[in-house]
Amino acid sequence: MKRALLSISILFCIFSLSSCVIIDEGDSVKRKTEAARIIFDNVEDNISAMVDLCDMAVKLSRWIDAPEGNKAALEDLWFPDYKLRYENGKWIFRDISYYFTTGGKSLDSLNSEWIVGYGTAQRITIKCTGKESWNLTCCGSLFTNSYHLSNANITLTGRSPLLSGSGILFDYDISGSGSFITNASQSYYYPEYDYNPDNTLTISYNIGEKVRFVTCPDEEYYYSNNDYPRDREFRASEGEMDIEVQDEGTETIHAEMISYTLYGVVKYLTFKGYKEVWTY
Repeated sequence: MKRALLSISILFCIFSLSSCVIIDEGDSVKRKTEAARIIFDNVEDNISAMVDLCDMAVKLSRWIDAPEGNKAALEDLWFPDYKLRYENGKWIFRDISYYFTTGGKSLDSLNSEWIVGYGTAQRITIKCTGKESWNLTCCGSLFTNSYHLSNANITLTGRSPLLSGSGILFDYDISGSGSFITNASQSYYYPEYDYNPDNTLTISYNIGEKVRFVTCPDEEYYYSNNDYPRDREFRASEGEMDIEVQDEGTETIHAEMISYTLYGVVKYLTFKGYKEVWTY
């Protein structure tokens, strides 16, 4: 079946970690910026996953630096489901496959660098750039699924959390840019059967000022089956970002997050000349 197009060159098909969403010819799109919403959700998930790993690293560093008498309580508070282990020069968490190397330095020490890796690959470098401020670079596959390729260079600054809750350390102000490449027809469960290098989308984002990512309960456990710690998620709640989607052509999206509410984040999405408000 022939796929509908966003334009002459852009497929309206965005792969997400939990499902593949395809709008086929004849299907209806309820709102003018529905495609922009799907793309934005993928960008938010991509950034949120990196923020999650940085947040885990910061908490691990503070746990290492804590007095011995406080370690048990902090481990229960910050890592209740992922008990810490130190093996072969790497910190690991039970039941997940990512590891952290510290270089023997606290992540609160200026210019210290930590590595977040998976298997033999180094996925993320985190560098302390100041008080409660870190630079994060990502190159390669961010997740354990190699078909979802990510590159990023972002700055995270810890802020007092908007929401109260057990285990929350910071919200984060994010600035910087990144991109990821995803297979438009990818099957999550059987990637080896669907892979087609000609059927991919490149999605780029740029945050010129800052976007506040708020930590909040993740009731759906988005990545619970993906070897990834997601009992909480980070949601973009304030600020603006620009998104670019490339296939055979280019489309742009502007996202403006207004506020976090009990009903979700209020945001404006501008796409193909249309500007609509979304709350979720």
